[in-house]
Amino acid sequence: MINPYKEAAPWARLALLVTLGAALLYGLGRWDQAISDRARQLEDDTRAALRLTQLLRAQRDSLRAIEDSLVAVDSALAVQERRATVALRELAALDRREMDSVAAASVASLLPALRLRPFISGADTLYATDETGVRVLAGRLLRLDQVERELAQTRVVATTRTQRIATLELALGAAQLRADTAEARVRVLEPLLERWQAQRECRILWLVPCPSRTMAFVLGAGVGVAGTLALGGL
Repeated sequence: MINPYKEAAPWARLALLVTLGAALLYGLGRWDQAISDRARQLEDDTRAALRLTQLLRAQRDSLRAIEDSLVAVDSALAVQERRATVALRELAALDRREMDSVAAASVASLLPALRLRPFISGADTLYATDETGVRVLAGRLLRLDQVERELAQTRVVATTRTQRIATLELALGAAQLRADTAEARVRVLEPLLERWQAQRECRILWLVPCPSRTMAFVLGAGVGVAGTLALGGL
């Protein structure tokens, strides 16, 4: 059988070898460039994912701390609310006993505390006091007005704090939702990080570490040159 390569002119064989070598080197270069591009993109994505993961973990830890703080505050407020409820119930019972005591007491027994004394005016019994008694009664009436005003504002404060507690409960729910979302995002990013780790730890037949892209290109170019020279000797 006639070998066309042997029968061709020397310049034609040289041109063919150069063309084959150039095509092989070009193909190796494009292959190496494609691998480099994918690896660079994966590296950029992984670095961004690592930064995002760190931010999400920090956000999750912060939200967990806020959640724990809110839970502690809610627990303390619940204890305080129970104590205040018991105290109000006891005060209400005390108020009823005191009102019953006043209703059952004789007028004569009530006069000393009010600094009053009775005197007869015609067919009626009137009660009089001195200057100090007037001031005592005026002070008691004034304090009654003050307590009523304070009670109104106390109710406003109590209502406001109740609303704030409700707001804190909503914030707690939102914080829990954000923490769960952050954890879900971290779980989504983990496969990407595993891909990057697998690419960085590439091994041939699970034993020999994969050569670098530059080394692969040099080896490929060497194989191409060797093949070209071998074809040239045929």
